[in-house]
Amino acid sequence: MKTLDDGSILIHARRFSPQEIDLMRRLIAENPQLNRSRLALKACEQLQWYNHAQAPKHMAMKLVMLRFHEARLIELPPPKPLFVNPPRRSRLQIDVSPDQFTPIDQRVDQLGPLTIKIVRCNNRTAAVRWNTFMRTHHYLGYEKSAGAQLRYEIKCAQGTLALFAFASAAWKCRARDQYIGWDAQQREKALHKVVNNSRFLILPWVQSQNLASKILSLMAARVRQDWKLLYGYSPLLLETFVDQKKFRGHCYRAANWTRVGQTTGRGKYDRKNQGLSSIKDVWIYPLLKKATHLLCQPQI
Repeated sequence: MKTLDDGSILIHARRFSPQEIDLMRRLIAENPQLNRSRLALKACEQLQWYNHAQAPKHMAMKLVMLRFHEARLIELPPPKPLFVNPPRRSRLQIDVSPDQFTPIDQRVDQLGPLTIKIVRCNNRTAAVRWNTFMRTHHYLGYEKSAGAQLRYEIKCAQGTLALFAFASAAWKCRARDQYIGWDAQQREKALHKVVNNSRFLILPWVQSQNLASKILSLMAARVRQDWKLLYGYSPLLLETFVDQKKFRGHCYRAANWTRVGQTTGRGKYDRKNQGLSSIKDVWIYPLLKKATHLLCQPQI
């Protein structure tokens, strides 16, 4: 969150003017019966904040209003419990411990056809399974993210091999931004055309030579179409961040990604230059030959 010279606030790639923040205050005062979620939805409608598929940016607005509440710019009502009555059924439990799965150790060319399935939120079993795999076996765990995202499960005849996710791009990244060559105004207009490979997990019982680079190539080949079907536009560039202390990024190099530099180690929540995050290598994959040129065009 950044306060600009004109008094507006830049957050989640959008400028909120003092008048718009006043509008949020009025919405809260005039609708005391609404909870935080419904207030955020109403704010999206009033401020015309929609994604490229013309759907309200509901989750992003919830986070914006929470940040404004924490900064004492607005006063949200107390959070309400998700369930007024106890849930009718217990939370779905899925066992993803390694001893429940048969080891897979064939080379990627011996696995047979790979099946790539989008994991949708309305498929509760698949979504809980994906979340549990990630929470249990990925070093970063599972993190619910706001904004645009796509989750995948990659399988072969022997079972699940890997999990993959795309999400909205980082707001700022010096190495990436220098590679693209855009200025702050161009980045603000075109950042939605950059998509972040936010999670990539090959399950611990899978030891398949060249599988990681194969999956990266398959994901790059289909993300433009899948993203457009869900959000109404096709991305131009992929990015990812690889922790130097844990990985070398060999699979990204083998899949023709380009290392363009490294992060400063600040992390997205470090606004006081305290170095809260580890340094990561920045890898880029253009989805079109003229991707960087197109990202710098005003008409994008």
